[in-house]
Amino acid sequence: MMNLKQNTGDLVLKAWLLDSDTMVRPFLTVGAAYSKNYLNYSSSVLRYLEQYGLKDRMGKDTDSSSYMGTAGAGVDVQL
Repeated sequence: MMNLKQNTGDLVLKAWLLDSDTMVRPFLTVGAAYSKNYLNYSSSVLRYLEQYGLKDRMGKDTDSSSYMGTAGAGVDVQL
């Protein structure tokens, strides 16, 4: 069995284009995120890979990290 863990943190900023007293308020958003991932193999998988001589090539725990960005637009409607 493999175990994948993903840790992500993000920050999004929202800017309205009209005053708060209007009924319809368009907005723009922009954001950034960072993600750190870990892939771990269980001991049973490692034993299986070792049986067939694959542990050195495939049986290593791995990790990766990434940066992401977002942009968006929308409308807030006051009821």
